[in-house]
Amino acid sequence: MSGRAGAGTIHPPIIPKERLIMGTPETTAETSATTGVPVTRKMEKITLIEPIVRGETTITELTIRKPKSGELRGLSIQELMNSRIASTLDILPRITIPPITQVEADNLETEDMAAAAGVIIGFFMTEADKKKVQEVSKR
Repeated sequence: MSGRAGAGTIHPPIIPKERLIMGTPETTAETSATTGVPVTRKMEKITLIEPIVRGETTITELTIRKPKSGELRGLSIQELMNSRIASTLDILPRITIPPITQVEADNLETEDMAAAAGVIIGFFMTEADKKKVQEVSKR
């Protein structure tokens, strides 16, 4: 840990409200493979500054869903919370709707990458943490 004040404190990027399509996370119902019970997954949409073009298809927004434990395999939650680019790029193809390729993730514009990283961080934050971030962003 460095000698800087606040070292180790997580400061998620502040995403302008106009970049988020939904003010609150959407949810989707899935059925648990082990219990057969419906489960709810949080999701957030972001509007891309630079759309992803696949042949004749243009993707202008991505839905990012909260990852399950298996989708975090090989990644560090701490690195995701700190917006480490490599970790964020690794997880995006696993949790985006529509699914994007690793090459498409690697080619995201910086602003789109920051918005995606902010959404991912939000999935790991408690409601109290989110309130603190909102208070700081109002100043």
